[in-house]
Parts: sequence; C-alpha cells; structure tokens
Amino acid sequence: MDSNLFEIFLYAAISVGITSTLLQFIITFYEIKFVSQPRSSNTSHELPPVSIMKPLKGLDDQLEENLRSFFTLDYLKYEIIFGVKESNDSALKIVLKISSDYPHVPIRIVADNRQTGLNPKVNNLANMYPHVTYDHILISDSNVRVKKDYLRRILPYLQMPQVGLVTCTIRGSGARRIGALMENLHLNGFIAASILTTQRLFKFPISVGKSMLMKGQVLEEIGGFAKFRNVLAEDHLINEALRARGYKVITTPCIIDNVNESWSTGRFISRHVRWGKMRKNIKLSGYLGEFFANPIFTGFLHLLFFFNVQSLILFMLVSLIKSAMDWAISRLLNSDLKFYQFGLIPVKDIIIGVVWFIPFFSRTVSWRGNHFRIFKNSQLSPLKSGGFDAAIDYQQQFVE
Repeated sequence: MDSNLFEIFLYAAISVGITSTLLQFIITFYEIKFVSQPRSSNTSHELPPVSIMKPLKGLDDQLEENLRSFFTLDYLKYEIIFGVKESNDSALKIVLKISSDYPHVPIRIVADNRQTGLNPKVNNLANMYPHVTYDHILISDSNVRVKKDYLRRILPYLQMPQVGLVTCTIRGSGARRIGALMENLHLNGFIAASILTTQRLFKFPISVGKSMLMKGQVLEEIGGFAKFRNVLAEDHLINEALRARGYKVITTPCIIDNVNESWSTGRFISRHVRWGKMRKNIKLSGYLGEFFANPIFTGFLHLLFFFNVQSLILFMLVSLIKSAMDWAISRLLNSDLKFYQFGLIPVKDIIIGVVWFIPFFSRTVSWRGNHFRIFKNSQLSPLKSGGFDAAIDYQQQFVE
C-alpha cells in the first residue's frame, strides 16, 4: 500500500475509533441514567422462585465474598445449585462454610465428572440441570458478585412479552496486579459500553454468560445444554438460538461485579487471544470492525510507521482522549478503579491491538487445561499431542 494511502487509512481509523468511543459514552450514560427498569406484574410475594446454577472449579479471586453475596439476596424464594467436576474440589469447603451461616438458603451440591461434550462449563451445567427445582433458572459464574436487590431487579425483564433471556452489565473490580487491572480497565471502559451500544444502536443484543436468566422450558425448547456442548461461545449461541425462535434477549443496565484480583499479564493476554479467536470464528465482519474501535492502537501504528513529531503528538492526544472517555464510562459504572490507573490504558490497548492479529494465524485455543481447534461458530475439536483429531463437522448446525 502506498504510504500516503496508508496514512489516510490510519487517520480514518483513528477518527472512527474516537467517534465510536464518544458514542459509547453517550449511550452508556443514557442507559444507566435514564432507562427505567420495568415494573413487575407480581407483588414481592408473588415473584417466581429461582434456581441459581453456580458452576465451580477451584478457588477464584475472593470466592467466599462472591458466593456470600448470593446467600444474602433480598428475594423470597430461591435455591442455589453448586456444580463441580470432582467431590474434592477446594471450592466446596467455602460453599459449606457459607451455607452453615445461612441455613435458611436451600443449596444442592452436584459433583459429577460426566462429559457430554468438549465445553467444560456446559458439561457442568448439563450435570446440574436435572437437580434444579424451579423453572426460572439463573446461570451465574463463580467470580461474580451481586447486590442484594439483584434478582428483584432482573426478574421483571423476563416477564416482558417474548423475552427469553436476560443478562447484565459487567463491571470489573478488585484488581491488585497489572493483568487484573488491564482486564478491569477493558471490562469497564470498553466491554460494558460496547454491549450496551450494540444493543441500543444496532438492535443486536449480546448475551453475557456470567449472568443469564431464562426459563427452563425455553432452554429445553432450543435443545437444552447438550445442544451447546461442543462450542466455546455457548452464551452467544444460546442467544442466537433464542432469537431464531422469536424470543428477545435483553442486556440490562443492572451492574454485576466481575472480580479480578490477582490476574497476571500472561493470563490477561491468553484470555483475549482465546476470545479473539472465538469472535473471529463467529462473525468475521464484526471482528474486522473491532480494528477500528481501537484508536490508541491505530495511533500507535501511525507513530511506528511514520515516527515524527506530528505522529508522536497525535498518539499522545488520542491516548489522552481515549483514556479520559474510558474513565468517564467507568465513573458511570461506579467503578473502583482509581484515576491514575487509567494511565495504563495506552499499554492495554496496544496489547489488545497486537492480540487482534493472532486469530488470523492460529486456530488453537487452550482453556482450563484443555486444548482445542476452533472452527465456525466457535465449534471445538480436541487437539491431541500426536496430531489433530478429525475435526468435527463444522457444518453441523447448533442454532436451528
């Protein structure tokens, strides 16, 4: 590409990135400050009982505090089902400890190592599902922490006509290491705002697997958990399957905390490499568009290729604007991030920009000690040390 054309391309990408960041702030402000929560048609004593499904594996950051927040919910009738692969999982000691403090909260522990597919979380959920009592089910990850009114805030959305799935806005919290800080900066300044903007502007809801409320009968209508046993992005494909059946998916402005305390920088990079490969194989056009949503990285490319005073000033100005906008979005979410920590935004966005290229050269993903090859719609095939297994037929349709 001619250097002049490349420079014009980078200027255009920077402009698009800054504009999209500003738009995300405006929409996030509107969603948080002005969108009203629907009123429930039921009284507090008539709200439906809920089965909360908690897949566990080992000790997540601040696990005890995370789980305890679910034992103290201000909700009349609910149960918590905890699922583990092995009965000696270290998380169970914490579950039993907390449960003894709240004997009025019914719990059930399911220790089951049966594998219906390649996705370990879906295996856990499939093993837990036969033990749920109620039709309203909430899937909630172990690193999630919520406020007491959590269920009371999200249940009314599921009572709206044709709503099949309700998810929440994510807020990263608790960072003590650089990797965790970068993850929380990304969650609070980009991910949360992007999800709300995509839903509001393009009418395309994005389901968040960390908090998914739905009815069991609706889940069974789309094939149950087994339908998604061999995919990485089960939350996205559940979303797609529901929308194909005419159901609505809603991401609410109700905020839940995704606790990341001690992540290393390597873990941060590994996660986003995996997520990048997942998104590229779900929708290539959307993934290509992500390049234009990172003005700091495109500004860095301008500095790298042209390396002059003008490009340095441009990079510094773009970094300042983007960091300020991310700070403003995080303030809307009442984030625990400190002002000075946003100085790490340029480093984080450059890393994200470099990681963006990796999925074009690799299909392998590592997750919870398992190694896979990823195909269309995030379908997985096991990766053997001696070579690849025969790839699963990626023409198989997981979404009817």
